[in-house]
This record gives sequence, structure tokens and C-alpha cells, in this order.
Amino acid sequence: FGEMGLWYRLAQVALIGGTFGDVEGHSPWEAVHLGTPVLHGPRTANFRGDYAMLDAAGAAVAIQTPDDVTQALDTDLSARAEAARAVEVLRRLDELERSAVAARPADGDLAVVSGDFRPYRVPDAFSTITR
Repeated sequence: FGEMGLWYRLAQVALIGGTFGDVEGHSPWEAVHLGTPVLHGPRTANFRGDYAMLDAAGAAVAIQTPDDVTQALDTDLSARAEAARAVEVLRRLDELERSAVAARPADGDLAVVSGDFRPYRVPDAFSTITR
């Protein structure tokens, strides 16, 4: 994460730029990856789904006015930081599941399951393997 990673690790909250003007947002994921809750403006077209998910999870807060910033900073941010960490864990699990699905062998292919390095034929439905 370079220099920004240091700032995100030191910060209690990150106000993501580009969300108040024509830029339409920057990625919130560096901050979230490091467990830093996110504040953002209303203009998030480039990452609309990401910000909506983070807002719903409590890991981000949409800011409309300067008073909103003050109010957000006056609250206990520990729950939002915990939500940011939880969202990052879920995101990583989703990536792992997607890569596992992509790596599943086709029916009849040889496979290794649960550290058992003896090859065997994959049954008709891979999901029926319970070893």
C-alpha cells in the first residue's frame, strides 16, 4: 500500500477524496483492508456498489455536510473499524471461494482432496466429496 498504507494504519478514520466532486470517488478498499473505517461524500459513481455495501455493513458513512464530518468524528469509531475488518475478511473469503470454484476439477478428472496425495477419480458431482 506504500505511503498510504502507513497513513491508513495510523488513522482512526479515512475521508476518501474524490467523493465530493467530478472525480466520483476513489477506491475505499485500501482503507478497509487495513481496518480503517471510511467517510465519503455523495459522489461515488465509480465505486457505487462498493460504497453501498460498506455503508450497509457499517464500515463507511456517507457525508453530506461539514457538520456530518464533525458528528462522525465525535462518535466512537471502534464499531465501524470492526465492521471494516469484518468486511475485509468476508471479501477475502469470497475471493478464496471463487478461486476454489475455478480450480475444481471436472467430473472424471484426477484430484487431491484434504491433503491425501493419492490421486483418485472425481465422482459425478464434486460436491458429494465429504473427505
